[in-house]
Amino acid sequence: MKTLSLHHPDVSLTVMGRRTAGFFLDCVATYAEFLVSRGRCGLVRGCFPSDGAYRAAVQRLRSAGVVVYRKRHDGSRVIALSGHGYAVPDELNPERLWNKRWDGLWRVLVYDIEESERGFRNGLRNYLQRLRMGYLQQSVWVSPRDIRPAYADLQAALNVESVSYLFECRTVLSRKSHDVVDEAWDVDRLKEDQEAYIHTWSDGVGKLRQSLSTAEIGSLMREELLHFTEVMRRDPLLPRDLLPSGYRGMKAYGVHQAFVKALRRLVE
Repeated sequence: MKTLSLHHPDVSLTVMGRRTAGFFLDCVATYAEFLVSRGRCGLVRGCFPSDGAYRAAVQRLRSAGVVVYRKRHDGSRVIALSGHGYAVPDELNPERLWNKRWDGLWRVLVYDIEESERGFRNGLRNYLQRLRMGYLQQSVWVSPRDIRPAYADLQAALNVESVSYLFECRTVLSRKSHDVVDEAWDVDRLKEDQEAYIHTWSDGVGKLRQSLSTAEIGSLMREELLHFTEVMRRDPLLPRDLLPSGYRGMKAYGVHQAFVKALRRLVE
């Protein structure tokens, strides 16, 4: 069977696949429990493009104490999460943030970093994106969540307080909350990317109903999980009260859940 091909100018499976350690954790968190319990742990290994990538990811995570080898009753070894040093990422459990009640406060981070400190400025921008903050204007970022713990960490590590201010506000005069969302996040691009995922993997569920080899199942698992996590990583996962019109994240999550359930039925 020919595997699904993902064609999108801004989503590269090659680039995504380089995040092997993080992807391994996503794969174990999503699939390993029921695959291992049914003696199909080889499928997790098959999610990787090569044995070398798989072994490297396992070794790094074992050294960090995040995963361990465990013996089965037949003497074989399987990989499992150790329970230490790993939290399921938000993109694999988005309902946690969608369902979190918004307190009505916007957190607004403003900073002024000189051009000569471009590396520091770019690093800060990348960190704020990982916090799922929105880019409102030049050096102005917003979030509906309480980011004070993260800001305190920045202050302790980088003395960011010397070049920035963190405000809280309830209103933006003359603007509705959804106006802020539309300005701070590229909601049109997000809808486009999530719609592409939905279109691709709604069909993927159908392909899982066919007779597939272990290698083919592993390839589909890898492509689907890489595509889903990359798309959802860009999603601010806003509280339900703030979700933009036509938002497709919940539909994408539903397709992902359907794919996982279909694979469960296939390997049972």
